[in-house]
Amino acid sequence: MVVKLVTITWSYSNNYDIENTFLYKSFIKNNSLSNFIHIHYDRNNYASLEYDFYSKYDYQFEYILYKLYLTRDKIESLDADYFVFADANDVVCLGDINTLPLVDEILVSSEINQYPIVHMNFNNLDYTNDEKENKHFLNSGVFLTSKSNYIKLLDNIKNNILKNHLKSFYGDQGVLVYHYLSNHTPKIMLDKESKIFLNTYNRKHEDYIGYNFPMFVHDNGWRYDSPKFIEKFNLV
Repeated sequence: MVVKLVTITWSYSNNYDIENTFLYKSFIKNNSLSNFIHIHYDRNNYASLEYDFYSKYDYQFEYILYKLYLTRDKIESLDADYFVFADANDVVCLGDINTLPLVDEILVSSEINQYPIVHMNFNNLDYTNDEKENKHFLNSGVFLTSKSNYIKLLDNIKNNILKNHLKSFYGDQGVLVYHYLSNHTPKIMLDKESKIFLNTYNRKHEDYIGYNFPMFVHDNGWRYDSPKFIEKFNLV
């Protein structure tokens, strides 16, 4: 089984300086460059679609457009059995991705911060009491899936979820949360114990001194007062 890493970017240019990202610099230390796949979209080529998606999905519509909607056909053409999808600018890879334990479900990272607040927006869908008590919430920044399952996921999103035109999706994360809480197939499983993925938002540096970090660490969240682990622990 071949595992490859995919990262997706978009900007108002046909180029993206991927080699200066945390993800690229860390990945090439333990992996073959041939297993690093960078998909980049020049937004100048998608003005009409951007307007359409903004009209339908509003806040963070571009995350839905570029990370989900436009990606299916590109993934189908790639030669790999499994993929890790990771954000480019705030994720590090600390090991060989071809040593990852492969699962039948789509394994998605878990965070302790709940975003979006789904019970207010998603037709009364909600996390379980256990998930809320233990702060196990889906984060779309890093996940592992087979190629076939990811294509099925994207097809379900297009055919059954995006048609709802919810203004409250709040980007690709909200779409995956909707899929997860609706128990749609293919099934999503959360890495609740952070065995492969660690999201650092709202966590404290002092709790992770001497900690054996998993293969992927994601400094998620825009708040500047939330600790960043990648530079603090020299993980690049």
